[in-house]
Amino acid sequence: MDELNYKNCNDELAMILLGKLTMELPELQVDMQKQLQIKRVIDEVLYKYEVTSKVTALVSSDIEQKASLYLACKKLQGLSKKTILNYKIELRSLIKFFNKLVSSINSMDIRMYMSFISDGRQENTINSKMVPIRDFFQWLQDEEYIISNPTKKVKTVKEPIRQREPLTNEQVELIRDGELDIREKAIVEFLLASGCRVGELVNIKISDIDLQRMSLLVIGKGNKQRRVYFNDRTKISLKKYIGLRKGDSEYLFVGSKKPFNKLSERAVERIIKVVEEKTLSGRHLYPHLFRHTFATRALDGGLPLEVVQKLLGHSSIDTTQIYAKVKENNVEFLYKKIAG
Repeated sequence: MDELNYKNCNDELAMILLGKLTMELPELQVDMQKQLQIKRVIDEVLYKYEVTSKVTALVSSDIEQKASLYLACKKLQGLSKKTILNYKIELRSLIKFFNKLVSSINSMDIRMYMSFISDGRQENTINSKMVPIRDFFQWLQDEEYIISNPTKKVKTVKEPIRQREPLTNEQVELIRDGELDIREKAIVEFLLASGCRVGELVNIKISDIDLQRMSLLVIGKGNKQRRVYFNDRTKISLKKYIGLRKGDSEYLFVGSKKPFNKLSERAVERIIKVVEEKTLSGRHLYPHLFRHTFATRALDGGLPLEVVQKLLGHSSIDTTQIYAKVKENNVEFLYKKIAG
């Protein structure tokens, strides 16, 4: 057996030992930092040894074949190209890690894989990377390729609670009072008024916009269509921008230089970065922050949570509650109102 195989066996043994310890000590299942610390200790101990396996027969893996079928099904379900690409990347990582049949992968294997992908990553990133993996194994079970889903017994990594702060009214006005060009202003006003995702923004066509009703239909996640609205301020900005922009693209927001193609999501992010430099250099601005600000202001303005959920295009109301929070002073005011 060559040196490469020795290393592979060492790594495999280290992951098996870590998996066994995790099974015996349940508190390790949600403590990735402790798992990484134990993994480093095991690696140090095994460094001077060359571990070989008693099993010499080659195992043929069917993960790649099943993953191709799974992705084909997801395309038929209407998932976006971006989502499909993300799923493909995570499944490619899974294929490289396992050399065994999908039917033989158990919960301990999945924990070993989670430990493998966790090195140097934050908890929310680990959980995000596991979303396609969990969905893949659920699909395998639904299609009766496997009897049980090994990811069901594996808990998500506990994430630290991070408070998301929307833009304050003062910050919004400072942005509006900044020396923005007509395209920057139109993008900012549209994001603030509609709560659209940046992926929805870049795909809007001029023909989609109903200036009379001040609304339009957008295609959101899962290829779902919904109606969003905007206000008079946004209407004025859009009319000015459409009247002055160059090129004949059917898309609303386009580049400022030839051939005036539609903006990419990355281009919008760069534009928002320029807005930050012009107006609020002390506050990090990004497109999703305007969506979060829209949701918070909508709730503070009295819109029911279910309405905000519909405007944002969330399939679950729990997601809406994460994106938007009622300001503490409003909570105090409402409490005093009912408490007398």
